[in-house]
Parts: sequence; C-alpha cells; structure tokens
Amino acid sequence: MKTVKFDIELDHHPALIHQNMTNPALLDYIAEHHPAIEKIKILEVNQIDAVRTMIKLKLITVTPMPKAFKKLMKSRSDEMTSGMTMIIEVNQESFTSRSEVIPEMMSDNVKSTSMSTFFQKGDKWIVHIEISVAIRALGLGGAIEKHFAENSKELTEKQFALINEFLSRNS
Repeated sequence: MKTVKFDIELDHHPALIHQNMTNPALLDYIAEHHPAIEKIKILEVNQIDAVRTMIKLKLITVTPMPKAFKKLMKSRSDEMTSGMTMIIEVNQESFTSRSEVIPEMMSDNVKSTSMSTFFQKGDKWIVHIEISVAIRALGLGGAIEKHFAENSKELTEKQFALINEFLSRNS
C-alpha cells in the first residue's frame, strides 16, 4: 500500500465547500477545467444523520498510464480512460470527509481511500489529505501503487484549486 499525505491551502470555509459538493454548476466547472476529469455525475446523495452526508459520484478520467500498468494491461496507449465510482462521507460538524474510489476496471484488485481534515491556520483554511492506494498485481503492485497515489495527489490538488476558483467567482 502506498500512502501520500499533503496539505492544501483554501480560500473558503469548509462548510461552504461541503455545501457545494453536490452543486451541479461546480461539478460541471471541475469537469470542464480539470485536465484529467471528463465527466462527473451525481449518482446518489443521502443524509446519514444531522451532520453526515453520503455522496456517490461517477467520474470519468483520462490519466497517463504508467509503464508497468501498460505492460499488465497489454496496452499500446499512453493514456488511460477510467470510469470510477467515488463514495464520500462528509461530516459537517468535524469538517472531515472520508472517501473510497471503486474503479470499474480491476475493482477486486484496486483499493483507494482518502481522509480529509480541515483546520484553520490564521485567516486561512487548510485541508490535510491522506490518500492510500493498494493494488494487487503480481510483481507490479508497488510501482503501480506509487504512480496512482502520486497521480491522485496531483488530481486532488487541481480539483481543490478549481473549487477555490469557482467559489471565489460564485459566492
């Protein structure tokens, strides 16, 4: 398993970010401006209790394919188009969220989870993110895990930059 940990500085309160996670205009903005996300669709939103919400999204991404994964998949392409379901549990009280990504391809062999914790530092908000990726692939798992964990970090940083940008323009 490969885990990456990083912080992102935000311009907006986490409650505003959490409230907009199912805003179709925000999701369209991310899909339009994110270089790796082609489409985001809301599949389901459930209020678990007074402070927790479960959001289920469908994402289509296009990302560079690592050489080891290319070999495993016997692919000639340098890019990989992937469909995945993302299940996010947001806690409005503790300003945390947990997510699991379930890929359409190799879902029995790939596990990706993340935990986000928001905290205030001066007049800014910071989100601390931990992304863990585990891939079972004989002899190649470690190299592929490292690639996908680092790629997930880059995708997440860009996604939060777009959220900041959208909320700055629209709130």
